[in-house]
Amino acid sequence: MKLRPAYDVLVISLSERIGFFLRRVPYRVLKQAHDLAKTGGVEFSIYDLEVHYLCGGDVIELAEAIVIAKRRGLSTEWHVWTAIDLAGYDTRHVASIADDPRRVVGGPDSARYRRRPDGLPRRTR
Repeated sequence: MKLRPAYDVLVISLSERIGFFLRRVPYRVLKQAHDLAKTGGVEFSIYDLEVHYLCGGDVIELAEAIVIAKRRGLSTEWHVWTAIDLAGYDTRHVASIADDPRRVVGGPDSARYRRRPDGLPRRTR
């Protein structure tokens, strides 16, 4: 049986957990994403995850994507991966196929857009 060191445990005070509750942020989801990233060897704060969740991002998928990117030797910069997630891309897919996460080709639903005669994109049904 392997013992975990005391510093490996995520400690959140009661007042911070009440703050999560008042902001309607699910603490267990953030803790699951934080633990997933921690076991994958990636370090980031639970408060970064909270901000990403409040912006509308999927924190568990983001943590999985950053772990995949680290295994592939790609950039694990927090702001790059959060921007990819908030732009609507599937971050796990990007992490598994991209050589450089800053160069993602095509939009999240680029098949639904056509060009107007003046060159601007027009959304089609």
